[in-house]
Amino acid sequence: MWAMTVDEDTLPISRILLLQILFFAIGAVSFPPHSLIGLFSREIVPVNMQSTAGCVAKATGQLGAAVAGLPLQQLAAVYGWGCVGHVIAVCGVVAGMIFMPLWNRTPDVLDLPAKQAKQA
Repeated sequence: MWAMTVDEDTLPISRILLLQILFFAIGAVSFPPHSLIGLFSREIVPVNMQSTAGCVAKATGQLGAAVAGLPLQQLAAVYGWGCVGHVIAVCGVVAGMIFMPLWNRTPDVLDLPAKQAKQA
């Protein structure tokens, strides 16, 4: 579908350098959400539950990564890798929409001492 043939002579840079740039770019855009989800989960819970919240977020991500292999492999076997790319893109958009309500959420636990003082 999107395949194109490229001769070695027509590339301005070597294929190895191109792969290194591509892998760097993929890592640069995929790791920050991974880190920010853990940090965000720690920020929106009470102080005494921050480590637990981070562990639950990390465990959920690890479990999802472990379980995702078989369905994606089956999808690739039946429909091809192009379909897998589209499914991953759609899942990314859906995940973004799921997280959108949390965009302006601020941690309430930072104001917990002030809230407790007002209640007393």
